[in-house]
Amino acid sequence: MQFTKKKTLYNVSLITASLIIFLITYPKTYAQFFMLVALIGVAFTLASLVSPEKNKV
Repeated sequence: MQFTKKKTLYNVSLITASLIIFLITYPKTYAQFFMLVALIGVAFTLASLVSPEKNKV
């Protein structure tokens, strides 16, 4: 599996966003936290699919 800088940046930003939301919503339940993580993942995935850059797989 080959890692690119874009893929690494995607993973790091997803983890960072998840941790920030976890700290903001700490008193809430874990189910709500994981729902927020899933929403962040969907948002990042849609953004990468809509981006004008064409990546070779």
